Amino acid sequence: MGYDILIPRGTTTTFDNDYLSSEKLYEFYHESIWDKRFGKVLDVEVVKGILVQN
Repeated sequence: MGYDILIPRGTTTTFDNDYLSSEKLYEFYHESIWDKRFGKVLDVEVVKGILVQN
């Protein structure tokens, strides 16, 4: 599509559900769903650096 999606690590929230704790859901989505599939999960400071450069 011509653009990159950057997902700053540590900037999203979720809640526990009947199957997983919020911590496990957070880890699952960041590491197994979003990263390298829908965008790049990066540390906040790295994202800041990228945004400042552009």
